[in-house]
Amino acid sequence: IANPGLWFESMYSNQPECPFHKCLHQPRQPSDAPDEVALVLKDTTPFKTHQISQGTEELLQSIGGGDKLRQLCTRFYVLFMLDKVLSTFITNFDGPAAHGSRLGDWMVQKMGGEGEPWTASGRWNA
Repeated sequence: IANPGLWFESMYSNQPECPFHKCLHQPRQPSDAPDEVALVLKDTTPFKTHQISQGTEELLQSIGGGDKLRQLCTRFYVLFMLDKVLSTFITNFDGPAAHGSRLGDWMVQKMGGEGEPWTASGRWNA
């Protein structure tokens, strides 16, 4: 598929049900998400790392929480894995749902407010 994004749109743009998740989509609602969230870095010499803030926690909740973010990540990986070039970067072929869940858990933990799903999964290394 030369352009999986166009293929995906043409195949499924008129369907209210996601063919990969079998879930119904609600019409888009105006977002309460802030226009901008400041990035807060914590100095952990020799490098700096992201620090959870009230802004990142509020952003996560305003977009629908961790489940919505995991859903977005899974849909990203569906298209990623359909692309002939990008899919060559995947070394673990356990599917878009597994990849999306892992990335979503990591992002949720980095944003804060919903526990530590990445750490709790056992995938985190100190």
